Amino acid sequence: MEQRFDFLYENYAVLKAIIKDYREDIITDVIEMKSFNRRAANGELGVRVQVSMCIPKSTISAYENDNMDIKGSVLVELSEHLDITPNYLLGVEEKEEDAFDMEMKILLRRITDDRVKAILVAQINAVANI
Repeated sequence: MEQRFDFLYENYAVLKAIIKDYREDIITDVIEMKSFNRRAANGELGVRVQVSMCIPKSTISAYENDNMDIKGSVLVELSEHLDITPNYLLGVEEKEEDAFDMEMKILLRRITDDRVKAILVAQINAVANI
């Protein structure tokens, strides 16, 4: 028992970092799984894009095969329909976000009422200044 305690005591910082990384990985996995399941429940990607944005199948095919460039405004609208960022569609790597930031972005995108947004900003500012 004493050897175990000594090992834990000597390696506490390393173990703490391993546990933190493991926890963040699990949170990231859960968020990605929720996102995947939500998108899967919404139906086939191509069909969703065609129906929601009224884009012909031939145009989507041209985008996918690099036969046609996508206008910036279409890219932004497409990213909103797919619940992802335009940078993700462009393949631009952003700085790695932690699981908390990712979950907050997903939740905040769902809020549409400006009054609720203002209340949330005030509450977050109050908590941040404690």
